[in-house]
Amino acid sequence: MARRNGRFLVKRGIDCYTQMEYETCGKPMNRIKLSPLSLRGAGIFFLVIALSLHACGRGGGRHRGGRPPAAPTGVAVTAFSGAVVIGWDPVDGATSYNVYVAAGPGVTKTNYETLPFGKRNPAAAGPFTQSDLLDGTPYYFVVTAVNEAGESAESAEVSATPTSTALPLPPTGLRAIAADGQVTLEWNSVTGASSYFLYRATVSGINRDNWNTIVGGNRTQVPGGATVYIEDDLTNGTTYFFVVTAQNNLGQGAESAEVSATPFAAETVPVQPTNLTASAADSEVILNWNAAAGAQFYNVYWSTTAEVTPDNGTKIPNLSGTSYTHTALTNNTLYYYILTAENAHGESLPSEEASATPIPIPPPAVVTLPPSEVLKTGSAILHGEVNPLGFSGETTVYFEWGVTTAYGSSTALQTTPGGNTFVPIADGLEALEPNRPYHYRIVATNSRGTNYGADQSFILPFLGEPNEFSVEPEESPSDVAIADFDGDSISDLATTNFGTHKVSILFGIGNWADPEDEDNFGFDTVSIPVYDVGNNPEHLAAGKFHGNLNPADLVVSNGTSGTMTLLSNNGNGIFTPASIDLWTNPADSGKTFPSDLLVADFNEDGNPDVAVSSVMSGVGNVVILIGDGVGGFASKTLFAAGVSPSGIASGDFNGDTHLDLVVTNELINTISLLLGDGAGSFEAPTSFSVGSDAFHRPVALASEDFNEDGILDLAVVNRESGTVSIFLNDGAGGFAAPTRFPVGLEPQGIAVGDFNRDRKPDLIIPNFHPTGNTQDNTESVTIYLGVGDGTFGPSREEILGEGKNPVAAATGYFDDDPPNDPYDPDDPNANSKLDLVVVNRSGNSVSVLLGQ
Repeated sequence: MARRNGRFLVKRGIDCYTQMEYETCGKPMNRIKLSPLSLRGAGIFFLVIALSLHACGRGGGRHRGGRPPAAPTGVAVTAFSGAVVIGWDPVDGATSYNVYVAAGPGVTKTNYETLPFGKRNPAAAGPFTQSDLLDGTPYYFVVTAVNEAGESAESAEVSATPTSTALPLPPTGLRAIAADGQVTLEWNSVTGASSYFLYRATVSGINRDNWNTIVGGNRTQVPGGATVYIEDDLTNGTTYFFVVTAQNNLGQGAESAEVSATPFAAETVPVQPTNLTASAADSEVILNWNAAAGAQFYNVYWSTTAEVTPDNGTKIPNLSGTSYTHTALTNNTLYYYILTAENAHGESLPSEEASATPIPIPPPAVVTLPPSEVLKTGSAILHGEVNPLGFSGETTVYFEWGVTTAYGSSTALQTTPGGNTFVPIADGLEALEPNRPYHYRIVATNSRGTNYGADQSFILPFLGEPNEFSVEPEESPSDVAIADFDGDSISDLATTNFGTHKVSILFGIGNWADPEDEDNFGFDTVSIPVYDVGNNPEHLAAGKFHGNLNPADLVVSNGTSGTMTLLSNNGNGIFTPASIDLWTNPADSGKTFPSDLLVADFNEDGNPDVAVSSVMSGVGNVVILIGDGVGGFASKTLFAAGVSPSGIASGDFNGDTHLDLVVTNELINTISLLLGDGAGSFEAPTSFSVGSDAFHRPVALASEDFNEDGILDLAVVNRESGTVSIFLNDGAGGFAAPTRFPVGLEPQGIAVGDFNRDRKPDLIIPNFHPTGNTQDNTESVTIYLGVGDGTFGPSREEILGEGKNPVAAATGYFDDDPPNDPYDPDDPNANSKLDLVVVNRSGNSVSVLLGQ
């Protein structure tokens, strides 16, 4: 700074010299060299000028009159990062100055020591630099002047707040010192830092961005300029990782280098035991716990009152290991426990409380298992298991059995030795009756009590071994009809052959006594008449379309021809086929796909009619063909039938004495009910879901009174889900929500019959694939015995053989004359046994199982 002709000039960044031409009483001053003063962090140089002023009547630095100088004026402050520069006007007679500073207002030369950051700084002259200040903190200043006579009063107070110009640097020198349950952190101070953040984790890699997601992450703000912090409540033996950052008014700086430390326990009493558990046994409680660091032995305290302590509990001292069995206790009494660990330095804090109630050892555990060797000779072997559950004496075991769950009979007593594992038990029954369900359960008894196994049931075989009859290779039969086609009073069979577009006739021979005589047994398989029908015939039905005195004719649905074939019987079992178009619009001829069909008298004129489920140009219909009694049909009538109709059944479902129809809608998992008016017409369909929890694909159905309320119900086969849905009729033309039960894999057909002669309808389901209950990948047919309340069980699986793929079934009387009333004791054929025929698509055959 230079003054020339009364003005001061300032030059920055270099040393300056000036020549002052200042006349004092007419005399020029000598040339004076001025030195620059650098202010920390500000980048600005100030020139401090030492002047010796000689003026007329004024002498610089000379005391006059023996009084202290006046208070300085013109005090001004300029703030920088970490520093403030204070300037003031020179005071006459002052030899030096004092600068007072504090971090709060009201600073004076007498109270500064009582204020935060209160300091007195001697200064030769202004300006003066106050450094080591915190950015963002306001500071307050006064200045006094001093001479030989004393110190002046304070100047007016001024204030300034240092302001950062950049984020603080990362702290250096971070170190961690471990102790018992704590770590002490120390680091070097960072210029301009107003506070620090300490980050902690139990894995390496902690930083200010991931602390709240890393394992064991934690953040603590250390206020002010402190550079020491103690992290306590830490777990001994666990390694912790730390970094620290500095904070100023602009934000956080980068992290320091990471350090780690592992707290360790000083030599003292053991740590508190953890995870005390109590488990009950007979007259005893078993205690377990985790080992406690530093423990030499353990003490258990117990009581029959909650909140047990070492002062009020009964002590069991000096226990080694981490388990203890408290014996000789009173059963059904609740006991409470705590645990302490002890060593030469003393006893630990007690564990959390645990409790348990001793109970008597229960009676033996039992499991009833399915029977084996249920034979056609009337015998069965019952199976079960028994576990004495640690009882040391003998346990007595037997089976209760009978035709109901009241049992009524029992097997001979057996004994099994004590132990703690399941032991197999078996016993046999003889002279059992066929066609009757049997129930049984295992019973075990010892001094601790008696236990009963769950009920198991079985039924003796009511069907003989399958007799297989070929319908020629490559035929792929898909359906069967039973009737006397040649008028000899012996049941014959007709099958639709999907693969060859034909119908085969198997004439009954009537000899079922000698299965070894293959040429004279059951059906004539040497000469099998076949008749061409439409493409891919799927279903057929028998009916007397030429009058009731004639043998049965046949109608066939041709799956991809859009036609039905009438096979007219000449009375001797020779048929003449005639194709009947099902479409009403020629444009639909190639888009009509008939499925199932049935024969019934829909217009109540005494002549059989035909109903065919069909899809026409993507629309589901039932085609009704009214029979004229002489082998002809009136014009076709179409009735809407939902979407993708397949299976079809008829019956009076609303109690008006007229026949109704039900079809399955395969693609939308519903059935549709079409109420009939008795004149051959039907109302719009009403839909009922077979279930919404899976894709079921209902494909076939049968009607019967399954719950014995006098009203027809329905059983629907769901191919995709492998289930049967039972629809119970509400008596008003509707059905309750169905119940379902699982059957075999991909069932495609269903039949109804009473095989065990209990007047309750049973269900027959062919299992297209092996069920998993058979061996060697053999297919089967399963009969589910009706209970009479709409439920079914037990079941009987009849093995057909490997590679059969059964798709359809029907019932009839092959080895006996059919009874007029199977339950009428006056009917000479009332004891005739119902037989079963199953169609084997891949086996190109039918299997007949004779009732036993």
